[in-house]
Amino acid sequence: DRAWVGRTIEQMEEATGARIPFVFRMGSGMVPKRGSVFQDGDLVYAAVADAKLASVEAILGSPPKGV
Repeated sequence: DRAWVGRTIEQMEEATGARIPFVFRMGSGMVPKRGSVFQDGDLVYAAVADAKLASVEAILGSPPKGV
């Protein structure tokens, strides 16, 4: 969901319980720091157990709580 733009990777990890080890931004990959800010156009790769995949997709596919 676009409402995640401006949130930190740490906030995304806390909301989902998943680890985000890699972000693809503007044609190249990067290993984000917890304080890295999710930007419009970023593609996030998350390390997720199969059993939690649908939950993580639903969380990131919806606006963050408090928005």
